[in-house]
Amino acid sequence: MSPILWLSNGVTVSNLIIGTESSSGIWCSGSCTLKNVYFERVCTHAAAFNATTDFTKTDRRSFTYTVEGGAGLHALDKMFVQSGPGKTIINNFCGDGFQKVWRSCGTCNDEVSQNSKQRTVSITNSNFTGKGHVIASGNAPYNDKVSFNNVKIFGYKNRSTRVVYACGEVKPEISEDHLDTGASNWYIPGRAGTGTVCNYPASAVKIVN
Repeated sequence: MSPILWLSNGVTVSNLIIGTESSSGIWCSGSCTLKNVYFERVCTHAAAFNATTDFTKTDRRSFTYTVEGGAGLHALDKMFVQSGPGKTIINNFCGDGFQKVWRSCGTCNDEVSQNSKQRTVSITNSNFTGKGHVIASGNAPYNDKVSFNNVKIFGYKNRSTRVVYACGEVKPEISEDHLDTGASNWYIPGRAGTGTVCNYPASAVKIVN
């Protein structure tokens, strides 16, 4: 499905509400910033973070994808998927209902040149409630990194609104499995991430209720 917006390298979108989606939300071709963007009902993705269209296998560039403020509701799968090399920064974001908030792409058929490139995500000062499978999952063989700080989980004690995992370490070849059943390590909210991808203190992800 085609995106609602396709952003070129370096573009910032601010103060936007996207209603019920029938497509793939926002696609970034290179670095981008989403500031106070609200997704009322996510379809495929809220946003996809890609490299520029001229990116090649030997390219050493990396990109920065920033989500500042905003919220996403009722994602059928991922809210944010990153295929471009570099980092995603998510700050002051709220998510309600999802399979994954952020996922590092493993075997993106239309962006083969980006495979095996490291991707990182930092999620700070953000609130999440389920039902949800995992906040972030990355590819251990590609040396992806996930970090959290001041992340709060609401509804954990209720099975119908529980976010099951804070972080997962996944094999690239099963990246499109909605349940990430091939992940080698799972880390639940309130526990430290002690893996190669998921590495953060227990206090970084707090269960509120």
